[in-house]
Amino acid sequence: MHEPGPVYAFVPAHEGSRAGAVQEHLGRTWSEGFGLSVLLVDFAPANALSDAPPAMDRCSLQGANGRSITKALESAQSSYEVVCVDLTDAPDAAANAVLSMAHSVFMVSDSGRESLDTARETAERLRPLKLNDRLALLLRRTPGGLRPDLAEDLAGAPVCGLVETSEQLDRLARWLALPQPAFAVTA
Repeated sequence: MHEPGPVYAFVPAHEGSRAGAVQEHLGRTWSEGFGLSVLLVDFAPANALSDAPPAMDRCSLQGANGRSITKALESAQSSYEVVCVDLTDAPDAAANAVLSMAHSVFMVSDSGRESLDTARETAERLRPLKLNDRLALLLRRTPGGLRPDLAEDLAGAPVCGLVETSEQLDRLARWLALPQPAFAVTA
């Protein structure tokens, strides 16, 4: 038996941000590189899920309500060392249930001004949930896009890392796999 695993939420800042691809890469790194048991959760139709490598399972919570999502994630935390939730396509009520439990919330965005404007709107929409100390931006630089320091000013969330290359994603996975201090979700 292990301590309840962290829940990491991946929020697409805009359409095409590829939050699911970031979630999957990190999950594979934790599973294959660190031998951690990982559950990838999303809100896609169950038959749209791809095969997962050993020690990394997938499930869809499409159509689940807030209470059942909370119970499912609590159960998953006792069975998996890491739970990653891609909030692409999640209805607001479902997303709020996940965000209230998340240890960290990663907003995935490109560095273009339009993308960052949308990221800022997303961050503002999340502000009532009081995620400020758990919300960070994962940035993919684009030609003509803003530097990370300017991107975080515009988006209203600190840049936690770049997610352009496998090496950058692996570095983020290593950092997140380090033992974390005890965390209590505050409502």
